[in-house]
Amino acid sequence: MDRMGLERWLCRPVIRQGRNFYISCPFHSEKTPSGCLFIKDQSFHCFGCKKSVTFSELSKFINVGPYPEASYSVDFNDKDNKPDIVVPENLVKTYIKNLELFPNLIDRLIVRVPSIHLIKEYKLGYDVSKGRFTIPIYDTDNICRDIKYIGIPNLQPKQLSYPDSKPQLFNFNRHKDSKIIILSAGEWDVLVMQNMEFPAICSTKGEGSFRDEWVELLKSKKIFILYDQDDAGYMARTKIAEMLYRTSTVLLTNFDIEIGKGGDSSDYYFKHNKRRNDFIKLFQSSYPYEGKHKSIFTFS
Repeated sequence: MDRMGLERWLCRPVIRQGRNFYISCPFHSEKTPSGCLFIKDQSFHCFGCKKSVTFSELSKFINVGPYPEASYSVDFNDKDNKPDIVVPENLVKTYIKNLELFPNLIDRLIVRVPSIHLIKEYKLGYDVSKGRFTIPIYDTDNICRDIKYIGIPNLQPKQLSYPDSKPQLFNFNRHKDSKIIILSAGEWDVLVMQNMEFPAICSTKGEGSFRDEWVELLKSKKIFILYDQDDAGYMARTKIAEMLYRTSTVLLTNFDIEIGKGGDSSDYYFKHNKRRNDFIKLFQSSYPYEGKHKSIFTFS
């Protein structure tokens, strides 16, 4: 796992010193990062407050998905079988009103969302207290199960989630009957794809987060996986493809140009000015996933 992959997983800056990686400790306030990530042992230790936890415990505390190299059998259904939370719809409406009160914020949002109608259609809003844009996440019954709090352009961590929320399939409620699914890296990528009328979805807890029951939801569908162009993205897509290919047709999609390490669908659309026909060509050049032993790739 490289530094960029760790930053994607943890949604916060990572500093490399020699063979070690450091982050600001999430368990106490500090100015100089003293939390060390031990990749081999998959553990975290803070040399400031002396807190030590496993990667699994760390990911739960800061509300992100599991470490991308975790076992395929990771179960996102809590052991206590607590149901998915319900986010009050009034909170979603409050955030929408906040965005309407500050129209200048639209100029900041439009750099990630291709059209104004998507902002309204997906009920995007703004949390004044956090200084973050909001994306409500609905399940297949159109019940709000999470809110993503996203900083634009450079607020860290890049994303936050509603407390105690579980991974959801963003936008699947709109495409649950579609025979074709585009599995994208994140919510911004999904909105870009939706603007071009592609049936795109994503996991709300990162590329590598995937609940076991989703395998059944996607059964018999043709699934194109278009993840970010970096090691974390390649490891995640192999993990998800391994879960899906026995019950669905899984196709792996690569970008046709060098968009830079960590580049994604949004970069392809905004920075390289690619549109629907360009994406169609990408999907036409996709190839089937036939098992992990035949499909191992890396950018290292």
